[in-house]
Amino acid sequence: MKKLYIYKGLEHKDNEYKWLTKAVENLYDIEFKRYNLLRDSFEDLIKEDLEENSVVFGFSIGALIAYKLKTQISLGLYCSPTPILDGSNSQKKDIIEKSIGIENSNYIQSLKYSSPNAKKFYIFYGDQEQWHDIEKFHPQYIKDSGHELTENYKNKIVEILTL
Repeated sequence: MKKLYIYKGLEHKDNEYKWLTKAVENLYDIEFKRYNLLRDSFEDLIKEDLEENSVVFGFSIGALIAYKLKTQISLGLYCSPTPILDGSNSQKKDIIEKSIGIENSNYIQSLKYSSPNAKKFYIFYGDQEQWHDIEKFHPQYIKDSGHELTENYKNKIVEILTL
């Protein structure tokens, strides 16, 4: 069975992803990745060894971690990745630093936009999100969604993971 790694959004709980785990439990061996960006190094998190050719799903800052992973994966679903690479959204620097720490904030902002290390990938944003510079990700948009996992968002994710 193929491995599915889930990188949750900041302060999200595992049970907020029951809709996902229930939908794909017969298709994937599911593992939630644990991290605390006030304690853990972003640089170390993206170097973590994962099963090659696995699948990753991430939301918000979790999507950004998944997007920058060094391990080659077969499929990546990056949902509303926090767009702070390359110094983007520096006007929100204070908020970002409070959430993930100054060191992680500086490191992430030093990274460049590039393609993720995935054979196939999708990048989604809600069509109502208020970030600047998200076009650098070349995303697809989820209708009637902001920076939350709406029913439209959830349906799209499950659709892709169950193809």
